[in-house]
Amino acid sequence: MAILGVLKNYHWSSLKEEYSPIVMIPQKISGGLFSIQLTTQGIHESIEKIREQYQLHFPDEAFTYFFLDDFYNKQYREDEQFEKIFSLFAILAIAIACLGLWGLTSFTTLQRIKEIDIRKVLGASVKNIMVLLSRQYLNLILMASLIASPIAWYAIHVWLRNFAYRISLSWELFAVPVLILCVLTFITISVHITRAVLANPVESLKSE
Repeated sequence: MAILGVLKNYHWSSLKEEYSPIVMIPQKISGGLFSIQLTTQGIHESIEKIREQYQLHFPDEAFTYFFLDDFYNKQYREDEQFEKIFSLFAILAIAIACLGLWGLTSFTTLQRIKEIDIRKVLGASVKNIMVLLSRQYLNLILMASLIASPIAWYAIHVWLRNFAYRISLSWELFAVPVLILCVLTFITISVHITRAVLANPVESLKSE
């Protein structure tokens, strides 16, 4: 058998599988599968013409067709469903955490309103009070991130082992979410703290 050419390795199956050897040999026309390249313009008319030619040459066989991109996408359908479910629960968890943080900061700020006003009277700036009160929450976020990051790294590493070809886990994948979480936490805290700092200290200290 004469070898007409050698192709570079390419994926013809899921990325969960490694490259496998494949040999392409010329065959006479048979009733198997045919790969036809089409443009998106007038695709329905093209399919009808192909149907006519197929039934002309293979009148005893039913004409069926599928698009190659849909065929490959089916291989990742379970992963796409997992992504949607995981994203939904992640959004719900973040929303619940923000609501809890909102209520906690509101309660804590209300308890420390007199302390805030006393610090203002003694000359503390808005920036100093903001840093003082938000530091404890940011420290808790950082501690939780230090605990959760190794667990997340291990879970992602186990999931990626299902793929023969996979990405590497860089530190940005964990640092960026922590940074975003700290920003969201600071924004949530700042609303209550700013409201308390800008309030008139006479209102809360007049009873003391």
